[in-house]
Amino acid sequence: MTQVHPVTAFLAVASLVAVAIAGANPLIMALAVVALALLSSLAAGPRRACFVDAALTAIVVVAIWLAFAVLVDQSDTRGAVVLTLPRRQLGAGVAIGGVKTVTWLEQMALRGVGAGLVVLGLGLLAQLRPARTWLNTISMLFGRWTDLVAPLVCLPEAVLATRRLDAPARRLARSARAARTHLRPEQLVNALAGAEHLAQAWRDDHPRVGAGPSGAAGARWRGGMAVLGGWLVVAIPLVMLIGGPRLPIALVAALIAWGVGSCVVHVRSQRAVPLSAADWPLLGACLLLGGAWWARNVTGDAAALGVAPGGWPGLPLALTAGMALVVLAAVVVEVRGRARRAGTHHA
Repeated sequence: MTQVHPVTAFLAVASLVAVAIAGANPLIMALAVVALALLSSLAAGPRRACFVDAALTAIVVVAIWLAFAVLVDQSDTRGAVVLTLPRRQLGAGVAIGGVKTVTWLEQMALRGVGAGLVVLGLGLLAQLRPARTWLNTISMLFGRWTDLVAPLVCLPEAVLATRRLDAPARRLARSARAARTHLRPEQLVNALAGAEHLAQAWRDDHPRVGAGPSGAAGARWRGGMAVLGGWLVVAIPLVMLIGGPRLPIALVAALIAWGVGSCVVHVRSQRAVPLSAADWPLLGACLLLGGAWWARNVTGDAAALGVAPGGWPGLPLALTAGMALVVLAAVVVEVRGRARRAGTHHA
């Protein structure tokens, strides 16, 4: 997905990860992991070690989540008991140990895999584009809100640079091999400092205010859209914590509408690169995957997504086909883009 717009690449990865997490189906999650690994292998490039780091981090996240599931006392004790630990009350409503059932461990394992998928998706995005490209894209949409996440966006590249500097000379040629070494504490501290340095360098180089053909009015529109988008992103998780299924959906719809409007505003003011012909097949596949998710009750995928306690998971056919279509579109666009670039180079 190195041949498409960064926004298109983000939507493709986000759609695969979001459907896998929302479906909470082991087969769909496994398909998402395979899809992300395939896209990473196809993209390759000098930042491939970022995906390797993300894969190792995802394994650690899943292990921590399972350890948390075993440690914390579960509220629902229905199901077959697989483990009984001494229970200790730490405070009002807080306890550790107790009975562990198959249902509880399955649910927590799926949540852990979901968290690992998020890490894996972020690692793929870090591999596909340099941190400056992502910061420029985020800044285009969110303005000054980008400063809050700039060090985190730069962290994968900072870790990679730290390992390259510390790796033996024989490993400098292959960053993926350098990523297999353990990250020592002093390397982690250096990587955190390096991430802040990269973020500050981007802040120094990135223009805060740009005067496009639209003049002051266009600048005000861009500033207003950036503020609105930042508050929408902050409001969605808060509303989801409070509860209520309809309001988060309305906020997500508002965020999508805002994203389309913001891109139109920036393209018209010549502050953004418009989408190319290579983006539309992948965007169309993402749209079909989203349609398959919203129509899951009609297609029968909703019943297949449910996993009975102790039972085997079903295979949602429409969602599987939608995810396969996204991966196929990404592969075709990548192969065609490379062939076109190779032909231009030889010519």
